[in-house]
Amino acid sequence: MEVPRRTFTTKEVAQNNTIHSIWCIIDGKSYYDELLVPTQPTRSTASIAMNFFRNIMISASARLGATNLSLVHSAPGGLSQVPYAEPIWLNRLYRSPYYNKSHLTFLHAVRNFVDVHMYPEAQQKESDGTYISKELIGKMAQNNILAMRLGPGVHLHNLTLMNFLPGDQFDYFHDLILSPELSRAVARGFQDADVAGLAIGLTAIRQWAADPRLRDKISQECLSGQKFICLAITEPFAGSDVSGIQTTATKSRDGQYYIVSGVKKWITNGMFADYFVTGCKSEDGFSVLLIPRDEKRPD
Repeated sequence: MEVPRRTFTTKEVAQNNTIHSIWCIIDGKSYYDELLVPTQPTRSTASIAMNFFRNIMISASARLGATNLSLVHSAPGGLSQVPYAEPIWLNRLYRSPYYNKSHLTFLHAVRNFVDVHMYPEAQQKESDGTYISKELIGKMAQNNILAMRLGPGVHLHNLTLMNFLPGDQFDYFHDLILSPELSRAVARGFQDADVAGLAIGLTAIRQWAADPRLRDKISQECLSGQKFICLAITEPFAGSDVSGIQTTATKSRDGQYYIVSGVKKWITNGMFADYFVTGCKSEDGFSVLLIPRDEKRPD
């Protein structure tokens, strides 16, 4: 059967869900093939579906037709109506003892932020390869999203998250919501550039910095979006095997400074970071130094 080349709505596609007419949506196009249905009625629907997708993937059948699709998107912050597209705790038929109203409100707030502010920029940055904008970082800081990237803790106390949630009420279930919602930007490179270095770099400073004043200063700078931080461990010949790093830190003759020599590679946010939490080998063994950038940070 020749498939008409025209635009369909998602509702029209959904109506074709029988063994005699199977339609589906892949990458914004609707696919149709009634001749894939086997003659034996005993075969399962799953088997029919597998056969259907196999034919799509290998493009071996001239019977298969692709048409444009008029997609209907949810409003910003809204939930998907596609079955199993959302976490099970959002299903009205399921009641979780771990999630409450604050978690649902939080999900909608973060999702709305991602849909309105992050997604458009993510697609642009993924296309042109430029850094995340200062404007978006500022908006994330205003909503304390940067602070939430570190997980629950005292650093959130006295803060208001997403303009409604007291920071001391942010728990690990809010944290479980945050990460997948931020990934809805659907841009892998952008997601790493989205201050991922802060989550793995600033945590080390807050946990092990010897000087509380330095810890608080750097925390304030990074969580406000004024400066960026990264964790510099990986090298060309050492990554997961941290003990194999070759970067060295040797004290100067007067003992006031460290002379650091080596190469780091694949450092998340390293291109524009202001602070480098740097793993190296010293006379004391494995050491971690906080090294500020000594040159102008690229815009």
